[in-house]
Amino acid sequence: MSFLPEPRFCAARRRLRGGLLAASLLLVPVEGAQQLTFAIAKVIGDGFVARDLALSLSLADGHLRATLAALDVGAWHVRDLLLDCPKARLEERLLACDDGVLRLRESRLGALRGKLSFRYAGDSRRWRAELKLPRLAGGRLEARVDGGSAQPLNAHLHLRGLSARRLAAWFPLPGTRPGDGRVDLGLDYRQRGPTQALTLVLGWRGLGFERDDGLLGEGLGGVMRLRLKGGKQLRGSLRLDLKQGELLTPWAYIGATQQPLSARAEVTLTPARARLRLDHGRLEHAGARLAWEARFDARATRPLRALHVQGHALPLERLFEAVLTPVFPDLPVRPGGRLGFELDLDARGPRALNLRLDDGRLREAHDGYRLDGLAGVLSWTRGQGGEADLRWRSGKLYERVPIGPSRLRLALTHDAVRARDSLRVPVFDGELVLDDLAVTGLDKPVPEIAFDAVLTPIDLRAISQALDWPPLNGRLSAVIPGVRLRDGRLEVAGTWLVRAFGGRLLIRHLRLQDPFGALPVLQADIELRGLNLEELTDTFQFGKITGTLDGDIRGLRLEGWKPVAFDAWFRTPKNDRRRHRISQRAVENLSDLGGAGVSGALSRSFLRVFEDFGYARLGIGCRLRHGICEMRGVENTPQGYYLVEGAGIPRIDIKGFNRHADWELLVRKLVEISNSGGAPVIQ
Repeated sequence: MSFLPEPRFCAARRRLRGGLLAASLLLVPVEGAQQLTFAIAKVIGDGFVARDLALSLSLADGHLRATLAALDVGAWHVRDLLLDCPKARLEERLLACDDGVLRLRESRLGALRGKLSFRYAGDSRRWRAELKLPRLAGGRLEARVDGGSAQPLNAHLHLRGLSARRLAAWFPLPGTRPGDGRVDLGLDYRQRGPTQALTLVLGWRGLGFERDDGLLGEGLGGVMRLRLKGGKQLRGSLRLDLKQGELLTPWAYIGATQQPLSARAEVTLTPARARLRLDHGRLEHAGARLAWEARFDARATRPLRALHVQGHALPLERLFEAVLTPVFPDLPVRPGGRLGFELDLDARGPRALNLRLDDGRLREAHDGYRLDGLAGVLSWTRGQGGEADLRWRSGKLYERVPIGPSRLRLALTHDAVRARDSLRVPVFDGELVLDDLAVTGLDKPVPEIAFDAVLTPIDLRAISQALDWPPLNGRLSAVIPGVRLRDGRLEVAGTWLVRAFGGRLLIRHLRLQDPFGALPVLQADIELRGLNLEELTDTFQFGKITGTLDGDIRGLRLEGWKPVAFDAWFRTPKNDRRRHRISQRAVENLSDLGGAGVSGALSRSFLRVFEDFGYARLGIGCRLRHGICEMRGVENTPQGYYLVEGAGIPRIDIKGFNRHADWELLVRKLVEISNSGGAPVIQ
C-alpha cells in the first residue's frame, strides 16, 4: 500500500508563510504491510525550524513512536524529543494513546520525562491531550487541552512548587541574580467562537533576588490573579497581594510581613494592537491608599504611555518611617502631617504634579530646627513651570530659638526654585529677612541654595534667656550677604556685619559644614571694633570696666559648636576717648585668668579703700591649639606679660605669668566668674 499526504496536508504546507518543506516518504509494500512510517527531513516556518521528524506505527500491536531531532523556536531549543505510545489505537474514527511517554533529552528546561495521553474522535472531531511532568524544576506540571470543531477550546495548566533559582537559570534576566523560593502557576483558558476567557493565578513564597540596579527582594510571598474575558478586546481584573518578605528599591522599602501591600485594577487588553489599559486602580500600603491608572503599548520603544497616580490625606509620618527611612536612614528631616498629591507621567517622564499638605510638621533629625502647623500647595506642569505657597504657624532652632509664623511663595522652573518675595521670619522681637532666596541646579547632582539675609535688632536678654546664657544687655542685628549652601556646606561670600555692645562685629570667610548635622564645623575670621567695655562686662558680670575694646579672632574653628582652634587678640584701641576705669572685681578676675594676681607697690589692705582704678591700656591674647591656650598681653615682662597697664594714682598693673593655659580650665574659670554674684573682697 502507499501513504500519500491528503490535500488538506498540502494546504497546511502552503500556509507555512515563506516556509520550505522537504519531505521524504518511506513506502512499504502494499501486500502484508505491518508498519506505517512517515518522515520529514526539515520544516522551515516563520520563527521556527524543525529537523528530522519521524513517525512510525506498528499495525500489528499498535505501537506508536514519534521522534524529532531538533526544534528551534526563537531562543528556545529542543533536542531529541521522543513520544512513545506502546498501545495506541488507530481505528476508523479514533486515534488514541492512553499511556504514552514523552521524553526530552535537552531543552531550556533541561531533560524532561513525563506521561502524555491524547485522543481524537473523527466522528465528532473532538480531541483531548493531557501531559504530566512529575519532575520539572523541582516541582511538577499538569496540563490538559481539549476541543473540537463544534466544541469550545479548553486549556488548563498547573505548575506547582517550581524552584525560582532553576527557573531563573532557564529564563535568565539580565542584571538579576536569583535567590531561593518557589513558584506556583495556574492557567485556565476557554474559547468558544470569538469569545475567550482567561484566568491566571501566579503565586510565590520565600522568593529572593538581587539586581544590578539596586532592587532587592528577600523572603517574598504573595499571589497575583488575572481574569480576562472577551473577543478582540479582553476585559477583566487584576489583583496583586504581597503578604510576606521585604522589597528594597533604590528609593523605597516595602516590608510586607508587617504591612502587606495590595494592588488591584480593571484590565483592558487588545492583543492585535499589543495595548494594555489599567483603570480604576487601587493600591494600599502602610496606611496609604492610592488611586492609579496606566496605559501600555508593547510595540513602542517606551512601553509606558501614561500613568496617573493620586492620593488623599496620606499619613506622611507613617509612610516616611515605613517606606523611606529604611532606604535613607541618614535623611536629615522627619516630616509629618497629611499629604495629598496627583502625578501624571507619560513616555517622556513626569508631566504634571500637584501637592497639598495639611497640618504638617518638619523636624530636623538632630533637633537643628523644626516647623509646626505647616500647610501649603504646589502645582507644576512640564514646559510651563509652576508655583508653590507654603505657610507655618511656629518653629524652633535647636529647640531654643523660637520662630514665628511666616509664608513662603515660590516660582518653579525645570532647574530652579525661587522665592517670589522676601521671606520674613519672626525671631524673638525681631525678624530674619531672606532676600533673593533661590535653589538652583535641580538638574545637577548637587543643587545650591543662595540668599541674602538681614537680622533686624533683637533684644540680647531674650537670646540669653533662650540659650541659657548669662544675662546679656543691648540689641543684636546683622547683615549677611551672599549666603550659599551646597552639599551640606554653608558659605558667606561677603562680610557678615553684626551690631552688638555699642560696636560692630565683622565676620569674614565664614564656612559652615553640615550646619544641622551631628557635628557641625564652623570656620571664620572675626573682627571686633568699638565695643563698649562697660556694657560688655556688665552683661557677663565680670566686674566693671569702662573704655573701648577692639579684637581679632583669626582662623576660628568650631566643631560641634565648641572651639578647637583660633588666634584671638583683644585690646584697647589707640586714641580711645572713653574713660578708662577698672573695678576691684574685674582686677581680681583678670588676675585669676592670668594665673598670678595683682602686682604693685601698694598692699592689698590699702587697695580696699578704692572701688576702681585707672588704666592706660589692657589686652589679652590666646592662641588655641590642641586644647592649650598660648597666652599673651599688651607687653612682655621678664617673668610674664602685662594684662593691664595702670595709669594715675593709685596705679595698678595686672600681670600674667602663665604662658600656657588649659583651655577647658580657662573656660570653667570664665563660667565661674559669670555665675558668681557680688563683688570680690580684696584683703
